[in-house]
Amino acid sequence: MPPQISTRGLDFSRGTYVSDGPELRSLDRLREGQIQIVESAAIEPGSETDRDISPDSQGNRSCAKTLLAVSPGFAADYKSATGGLAGTASIVGQSLSTSYSALAITGMGYSAKEDLRLPFSLERRATSKKAIIHESTTSGASRITIAEFDLSGDALQAVLMRSILVAEYSTDSVLATDWVFTAPTKRRATNFTVGQPARAPFERVWNGGAAGGDGTACDTVRYTLMDRESNLLSGASSSTAQLCWATTVVSVNALGNSNPVLSSVNVAGLSSPGPSEGFGTIDLTNGDSATKRVVSNATSKIVTIANDGTVTTTTGPITFRGLPIVGVAFSAARFNRTQDNYGSSIPILGKISISQD
Repeated sequence: MPPQISTRGLDFSRGTYVSDGPELRSLDRLREGQIQIVESAAIEPGSETDRDISPDSQGNRSCAKTLLAVSPGFAADYKSATGGLAGTASIVGQSLSTSYSALAITGMGYSAKEDLRLPFSLERRATSKKAIIHESTTSGASRITIAEFDLSGDALQAVLMRSILVAEYSTDSVLATDWVFTAPTKRRATNFTVGQPARAPFERVWNGGAAGGDGTACDTVRYTLMDRESNLLSGASSSTAQLCWATTVVSVNALGNSNPVLSSVNVAGLSSPGPSEGFGTIDLTNGDSATKRVVSNATSKIVTIANDGTVTTTTGPITFRGLPIVGVAFSAARFNRTQDNYGSSIPILGKISISQD
């Protein structure tokens, strides 16, 4: 269970990665990452725990019994998560002050009242082993994919899978863009014994436990940079970059002009021959259809509803290609007067690759 925290909060004190090599134990590793919030359960209205967390006539709460959530005597005070969790995050700074929305996923609560303890693992504790995805086909028909998996972690990866990411960018002496790519399932999929393969769809295991390891688990992706007239700027359409962390910042830098937004250490640079504005396309499969994929079991089905109302259902394994990545683009403008600076953020669009081979 989490520690008791007063209403005044707690100062962050320290963190230690005892299993890592000495070169990887720096607190700098705590400066970048991702925020995961999980609605693990709901409290039964009128229960002892409900009364415990409710304010009294003076507005005070005890909250003493919340630490007893896993005790048999209080398990009945909890029920399955009701859903509806949502949120936003804000960044405040001289050059970048903006907010962005959280991605909400259902079916992530605990399946049993007695299993409420932390830490929570997205891959191991997800309740649902089913991924349901709704999309429109090129003909305008509605297609519903209902993919069944043996592991709940694979269902989560399927929901997050994207094959192509597309985002706008600006890079000059004033305007700059950083893309932040987060892979929520990467830590579990790559944090195995050195020498063992990573869990699909990731390529490599984390090398932080190996002698001389730099604490990365890199996946190779292809990218192209285009200007606003769709002229190719990145040299060749097969230019590659490495996404090496669970949270990786991708910075578009004009040659000879480095103007990063987030000043990230965990950064992948995409080179542009000069200051420009346009859009970038990142192929997360890198042409690797054998590794960068997850496959459902044979009970899965795809239901297609045509414009005339005709319903077609096909049953069999479904393949999801790409990487389970969530992206957001941060842009900042820096002027001579700090008060003129501004920033913005926007979700990065992604293409889903789903096939029933």
